[in-house]
Amino acid sequence: MYCELDVFMSIYKHESRKAERTGERFCVCAVTVPTSVDDSYSMIDKRLNRLKYHLMKHLRKSDILTRWNKRQMLLLLPGIEEPDMRMVMKRVLDMDAAYSEVKIDAIPLLEERRPYNRKNYGRY
Repeated sequence: MYCELDVFMSIYKHESRKAERTGERFCVCAVTVPTSVDDSYSMIDKRLNRLKYHLMKHLRKSDILTRWNKRQMLLLLPGIEEPDMRMVMKRVLDMDAAYSEVKIDAIPLLEERRPYNRKNYGRY
């Protein structure tokens, strides 16, 4: 399912709380479309929109995607971890040779990052 960024962030927060409660895992990744210096914004936009529809067609209905910036989309995959995400994305992207250069990066979940430590960063 495709949604706007603010909706995506709300779903992300909901999934984070659910994961804390139930222990169910999920994965977030960035999908980056390759560009060159000669590419216009409209060319990049068309490429990203084509990729969006490809992902919507071949991923589960429970998978959420949104546009992050002019070259990237964020994808939230409930119920799987990074190794499975890489396997799924490889399978989906390998369906079309046009996506052979698309880059996939797992994004660490916020609750897995080291918490803010006031001693390390000085006073407020």
